[in-house]
Amino acid sequence: AAAEFDADIVVGSLQRVNMDTGEATRWMPGVTSRTRVITSVAQLPELIRDTTGGGKLYNVEFIRRHNLSFPEDIYYQDQVFTLEYYANARTVAILSSFVLEWRHWPEGRQSVTQRRTTLENLSDRLTANERIDEFLRREDRQDLLALKQQKFLRHDLSIHVKDVSEASPEYRQLLVEWTNSAVAGFLPDAFVGLPLNKHLMINCIRAGRLEDAEVVTSIPYNRIAATWPRVQSGDRTYVVPPWGGNEPDPVFDVTDYRLPAVPLRF
Repeated sequence: AAAEFDADIVVGSLQRVNMDTGEATRWMPGVTSRTRVITSVAQLPELIRDTTGGGKLYNVEFIRRHNLSFPEDIYYQDQVFTLEYYANARTVAILSSFVLEWRHWPEGRQSVTQRRTTLENLSDRLTANERIDEFLRREDRQDLLALKQQKFLRHDLSIHVKDVSEASPEYRQLLVEWTNSAVAGFLPDAFVGLPLNKHLMINCIRAGRLEDAEVVTSIPYNRIAATWPRVQSGDRTYVVPPWGGNEPDPVFDVTDYRLPAVPLRF
């Protein structure tokens, strides 16, 4: 594929195997469900989520020419390297055929990225994302910056919220402080199309209400829209969580989602 398409990078398909159950699933099906060639990551925004280092074929001359390297002082170093590679690539070939089996042990033999409630894990993921943002700003890649920040809000942040009740006070403090500082500077386009549950999750984190954030992120956005009561106050619309009262709560402001205009069947 690299030779046929003169590709700077070839992205192969990964098969993720649950070693407890034997269940096998395709990793990132939106990216690898069919073989294709793109000339810009912006043509396939979901590729931004596929920043694992494995299952890809890299061009050594390309790496040297663009002076790319894995940062050696943090976990999630493959995210930094792969994003910089994508940003410079002229041609990306994507293969639907499996090239790697990614073995996942849910219990016991957990990988670094599965130990997500450790302070080091959270700190390194945030550092990796900061470095990617700095690179994209430096290269004036606002198009990719918005896509990457969108991916962070939809995916990375919620990963560290899902088990936050088991995390240390230091972990929880870092999560709140970093989110308040970083998200305030995200591009407006990063919030476009953000699912309702992720929007509420971010509000909860920024307010320091991490238990609420943990619950909200696990509830499908359409269930919130269809079943949670709504409260109107002035020109603002609020949803009321099952554990809340009947008073408007700024954290659950959903005015921008225009829910009253959407029939419940949708």
